Amino acid sequence: MNKREFTKQLREYRKDLKITTKEITYFYNVYKDIVKLAKDQPARFEDIKKTYRYSHINVLKFRDLLCSQLLIELTPRQAELYIDVITLILSDRNRNK
Repeated sequence: MNKREFTKQLREYRKDLKITTKEITYFYNVYKDIVKLAKDQPARFEDIKKTYRYSHINVLKFRDLLCSQLLIELTPRQAELYIDVITLILSDRNRNK
């Protein structure tokens, strides 16, 4: 998916949020990294899918995990968008099967 399609899907998925161009660029890069992970390490991606499917993801805990593990500072809103990007990837992959 190119950046324009990604932007359209993310904005359609989250109509309630005003997403800035800078955030779109950041999350598009996140999207590309996750898609690359799915291709390069399919077993690890399957683990992510299982965890995502069978658990309720607490946005604040997710944000704290990213801060501690990847040294990424995100606002709660950005952490929510991060989870939305994962949702878009998983839903897109399920449609293509």
